[in-house]
Amino acid sequence: MTAAAQRPLLLLRPLLLLLVSCRASTPDETGFEGKFFSGGGNATFVEALDNAARMFAPDPAFASVQLLYNGAWDGVTEGQAWHGWWSQNSYGPHMAAMPFASPLLFRWMENSLQWLWATMSDGTAGPIPGAGTYAPAGLMGDYVAGSTPPGAFWPGGPCSVNGSRGTFLHGCSPVMYKQGDGSQLVQDWSLGESLGAVITQAELLLVSRDIVKIKAHLPKFLLASNLMESRRDTSNNLFLSGAGSNLLAPSYGAWLQDDGTIAQAYMAELSVSYTAALNRIVELEKLVDPTGPRVAVYEERLLLNHRGIAAHFWAPGNLSRSSVSVSAPGVGVGEGRYFVRQLDPNGTVHGLIGAARHGYFEATPNHDAMAWRIVPVRVDTYRILTKSSSPSTFRRLSLHF
Repeated sequence: MTAAAQRPLLLLRPLLLLLVSCRASTPDETGFEGKFFSGGGNATFVEALDNAARMFAPDPAFASVQLLYNGAWDGVTEGQAWHGWWSQNSYGPHMAAMPFASPLLFRWMENSLQWLWATMSDGTAGPIPGAGTYAPAGLMGDYVAGSTPPGAFWPGGPCSVNGSRGTFLHGCSPVMYKQGDGSQLVQDWSLGESLGAVITQAELLLVSRDIVKIKAHLPKFLLASNLMESRRDTSNNLFLSGAGSNLLAPSYGAWLQDDGTIAQAYMAELSVSYTAALNRIVELEKLVDPTGPRVAVYEERLLLNHRGIAAHFWAPGNLSRSSVSVSAPGVGVGEGRYFVRQLDPNGTVHGLIGAARHGYFEATPNHDAMAWRIVPVRVDTYRILTKSSSPSTFRRLSLHF
């Protein structure tokens, strides 16, 4: 397969579904000739790649990323009906686009992401409508709508609306520090979205090597890291969080107790994402000052993460507490191992394949651990993929590709 010269490529979320479906198609020796990609073997898969690339240049058949441009902030929003920026939605496209992004697209990504950083809480943001509490320092929102210049309303933005479903007005920028799709009284803070923004911003800075921008963000990275450290259980080096604290919408229910109340639990996603964030922050600190005091602080936090994360990494058929050893910078090895979804403080495991209750496979911590190299690339990545592709792993659904 060959790529056409110097074109940005971003696999948007709808295209990901298409790519997955193409993997199941039969080989086609006739091949495919496209505008950006051409190749043989699986013509449908090559065509899907070409379609994805076509969405990043004006095209007579496909909507392109240029249609999301907002001139008021020289960046992109999420479309006509979604005038703002969500970390959970931009996280994947940002990270996928960076290796291929044109200078123009790279600038748009940077500018859009800055609204999340501009509204990072310093501990005085609040009280949050519907929750009655103040957002902790180092927290970023699930959603933000910015204005340029500061104090002005950008066209079409909901900046004049305050109090709707937990929206807090930070300056002139509305921001939601909890998931916007559920009860503000029940849900925890937007920890997953904050980590997604840290990882994305750190990656952008590692690509650009802009020392001025790196220095500007390092204090904010420290605030975000300190927030995560406030959730670390020092007895096991896992992280406690409540409902709705994951990245992708309120799909994490935390620990539902017998009396119907919801308590915090240990979610694997936070351990994986925080480790990925620390890996990048350490490298940025070294670019500024290789022997600086914060390098040692972050490296110590990384070591603690590696010690704790193995508790989430289970072997097939093992329905009891994991005993995987840790070998930093990855976790232990074993045939078919995978990350479970969460561990409740009472010992209940969620996302444990074969269990009578909560017996499912959770994709997020597993594909993130592979993508961000939290596990050794040639060892556990293969074993996670082997397990996740096994027909016995999933219930059969009435889906046809």
